[in-house]
Amino acid sequence: MSTQRRPLFSLALAALVAVSAVGCSSPPPARLVAIEMIETLRGTKDDNGVDITDAEIECMLDVVEAMSEEEVETIALSGDQIVLDSFSSKLSACRGA
Repeated sequence: MSTQRRPLFSLALAALVAVSAVGCSSPPPARLVAIEMIETLRGTKDDNGVDITDAEIECMLDVVEAMSEEEVETIALSGDQIVLDSFSSKLSACRGA
């Protein structure tokens, strides 16, 4: 994955981890948080000013939707950089890296 694309996905991943770690009485499911974070990319550009296309976003959504809730939750709660990088790489593949 390009290091220039990493901040965009790192931000989404950090938000997923942060929301999952919040001590709410009923935190939202990790999958829902991931989907909402990806949806926020619609109409935006990456750090190089390149549009993030609807097709790329749909691909990212497909990646998350293909995972079980337990898999997404494990990623959200993981402090393991290898696990987080693996998830980020799956999403970045949608950008045609």
